Amino acid sequence: AIHFTPGDIVEIVNNNYSGTRLGGRILSHSGNTITVDGIDKDGVGDSPVISLMNSNGRFTKYDVASINGNVITLKTTPDVVYNYSIFAVSSAKVSSQLYKISGISETANNSEYKITAVQHNPNKQAIVDEGAVFAMPNDTLNGYRVPNVENLTVLNTNSETVQVSSTWVTATTTKKLVFELRVYNESNQVIASYETDQFRYDFYGIPSGNYTLGVRGRNENGMKGAETQVDLIIGAPDKPTNITWTPGIFSADIVPVTNHTLTTDTNFEFWYSGEKKIVTGDIASQAQFLGRSYQWTLHGLKADTVYYVYVRTKNAFGYSDFVEVSGEASNDISGMFDQIDNRIRDSEAFKRLSDGVNTNIEGILQNALNLDSSVDHQLAQSGQIRADVLTVKTTVANNERAFAEYQEQVQTQFNDTTSAVNQKLTSEIKDDGTASAFYNLNLQIDRGGKAYNAGMAIGIQPDGSSYKSTMVVAADQFGVYSGSTPGNYQAAFFVYNGQVFINSAFIQDASITSAKIKDAAITNAKIGNNIQSNNYNGTVGWNLDKSTGFYYGESDGSGSVKLNGRGFGCYDANGQERAFIGKLS
Repeated sequence: AIHFTPGDIVEIVNNNYSGTRLGGRILSHSGNTITVDGIDKDGVGDSPVISLMNSNGRFTKYDVASINGNVITLKTTPDVVYNYSIFAVSSAKVSSQLYKISGISETANNSEYKITAVQHNPNKQAIVDEGAVFAMPNDTLNGYRVPNVENLTVLNTNSETVQVSSTWVTATTTKKLVFELRVYNESNQVIASYETDQFRYDFYGIPSGNYTLGVRGRNENGMKGAETQVDLIIGAPDKPTNITWTPGIFSADIVPVTNHTLTTDTNFEFWYSGEKKIVTGDIASQAQFLGRSYQWTLHGLKADTVYYVYVRTKNAFGYSDFVEVSGEASNDISGMFDQIDNRIRDSEAFKRLSDGVNTNIEGILQNALNLDSSVDHQLAQSGQIRADVLTVKTTVANNERAFAEYQEQVQTQFNDTTSAVNQKLTSEIKDDGTASAFYNLNLQIDRGGKAYNAGMAIGIQPDGSSYKSTMVVAADQFGVYSGSTPGNYQAAFFVYNGQVFINSAFIQDASITSAKIKDAAITNAKIGNNIQSNNYNGTVGWNLDKSTGFYYGESDGSGSVKLNGRGFGCYDANGQERAFIGKLS
């Protein structure tokens, strides 16, 4: 581009536009014989001329004596020929295009040049001054556009004679449309070429390896469309390039990534070894096969635990090597808490506990009558004062389900205040094979239109292909005591006002987001963010933070020390550094 200036006339050859091979690069030369990388003798026509670069960087035209394959013989010997320089051939049948440069600009990094040009007509002066009539030279053999190849796909057929098949479509079609197929190796060299007038092609006899398939259309005049390419894999596929592990709440998403286009029958196999890392031996014999897909989600993972998964690529020809990926579930404790809370609230056990006690004795008796239940009811009443002891037994057995329920209710009423205790045991199996079992104990007091509840519920219910058990306890204050002697019970821990209080604890392994510890014996602990003394206020007390390091400040504010990745520093009461050991800058 540095040889060009605005106003220069340049000659352009576009093989796709012209519909034939008119230009390319010179591979070698000897005298008046030049070998090029490609030329279409039939498309050139009679009396062609060739443009070659001279010693001044300009192009000189020479008459062509003959064209034999990729060898061009000239009528005269050029003064100079440069190997790997470009050439252009034109004739009366089809010629190159002329453009006049109107501007040249450089890119931001000065490594590329952009040339702006307009089409040039050498007879323009004669038209203006003399009214000359002339015929423009043909610059293409094409009469209409060749449609582009779309949705190019490679299919493995599992056939004994066909390795793979390829299919494609075009938005439109033209008369006598054929398709050129080329197979390129990883060095971008053509190792095989084919033609077909169908919209599919079956391949066989290609050596095992990774290739690129290119397909383009060609019409009856020789016009060629743009080439569409896709990866063509013959043999077992490559292993995944890398695998991403995305932590979730008690879960993880595993997504293999490959730098090759996957054929329609290519996917990934996922093998799981849990917390065990497979060091030696056959992975398939030591890990659990999860399934085949393009990604996988692990569920039911423990927090702060490393898990191992092995992934390999599979197609009709075989398997790739395994690639190991490991990781943990999310350590977002607030997210874990919310998810556990939601799961418990969605359980039937929680619903039974939340429903409280049905104190409508007459409604319970009517419902028992409708279900043909067995009822034992003892009642004492005096005006608005009433006491009930009620037992209801219900059994159902038909083609849809087997159902059994036993409930007891003790209830008293004094004017507008009601107190009730309900115990219910429920068992059911449905015709689809799913079963459930529940036990709930509810206590309730209704006073002044407001209900006060406490109780517990235990349940087992279907959860996908398995079962999930839940136990829920609800009370304003909940305590666990040790000991067997009445009056000498020792408090172990309490749940009060939404918080847990533990009297004494030995913890083997703990993950703590934030902690204030007064007295503890902990075998092993992983602190998510920081651990600090209960008097730490930013100046007094101590704080161990995973981001900033260790800080200790005297209780009287007289000084402090800091320890981090840079070193150890001592500071006075005003925060001024008095001594520092470590990296000084």
